[in-house]
Amino acid sequence: MANDWYEYVEYGTTNMLTILLQRNGFSRDTSLYIKDHSTEYVVILNGVYKIKRTLLECSVESIRKEVQELVFNAPELFID
Repeated sequence: MANDWYEYVEYGTTNMLTILLQRNGFSRDTSLYIKDHSTEYVVILNGVYKIKRTLLECSVESIRKEVQELVFNAPELFID
């Protein structure tokens, strides 16, 4: 992957999962939480990252609230 300084400055990372999450409305904190717990909450389906709906049951209330909004507004990001 070529260095994309715009994305690094905009999103604070070069991690593609974190960038994808932030582009789709997740906050930086929630994106980092999901990345750090990716084995629990992320799957790659046909080369596309999908977030497991079990994230709605994580132990962090602020993340649960944020995910509830995104499940409603961007359901294509999630998988059962």
